[in-house]
Amino acid sequence: MATEAEIRKHQKKLDELIKQFETGLQDQLDDAFDSVAALGTDASRTDVLQIFESVRAWADSETQKLNTVIESNIEMNATVLGSDVNQQTLSKLQDVRDQMQSQIRTAIDQEQNRVIETIVLAGVAGAVARDLISQTRSIKEGSERRVGTVFGNAVYQFDAIVTRARSPQDRVQRYQYVGGLIDSSREFCQTHDGAIYTEQEIRDIWNDTWPGQAPGDPFVVRGGYNCRHTWVAVEEE
Repeated sequence: MATEAEIRKHQKKLDELIKQFETGLQDQLDDAFDSVAALGTDASRTDVLQIFESVRAWADSETQKLNTVIESNIEMNATVLGSDVNQQTLSKLQDVRDQMQSQIRTAIDQEQNRVIETIVLAGVAGAVARDLISQTRSIKEGSERRVGTVFGNAVYQFDAIVTRARSPQDRVQRYQYVGGLIDSSREFCQTHDGAIYTEQEIRDIWNDTWPGQAPGDPFVVRGGYNCRHTWVAVEEE
């Protein structure tokens, strides 16, 4: 199976991708909200839509980097799964990536709508400009956190789907739950970190309930929301 060094290298790539997105997102939202604040009570719905269009375009380009997750995952599992990836599998993974991209765009649209509801409608109602600017700053802080969380979840779920799509049952029978532990790791992940299970064992365990659990396939949702764990295919002895 993948060595600890390979797992750490893969985990680092995932974390770096998320960190790069969060840093870029902060810059993008800084510019967007500065533009909204500059308009103040003159801001219109059309203005806000145009301002956030650049944020969406940037997020689309960043999401394309999810291809690096495929490459890293394949490298980590090469000894078990082989290095070849057929076109059907690649096509499926690109479809999944596009779905993740749609989730991130939706998250940005939701933040855009918060601005419209809070700033534009308040401006129409005659709110004081300085109060609108204060509210804008408050919304921005929440926006960075919410959109960043969506992207982080998307990256780890996408990685899990990559592993699953490349694990035909006649070649892989067991998986290891890896990712290490941090201060905020939920008790469920603390219990199973590093453990090796068959698919049936995994599905039996995931039929249980625990705090922070997310609905869906255990190979995709893993420990739940914001989970950093992933599944690694294990070679048969």
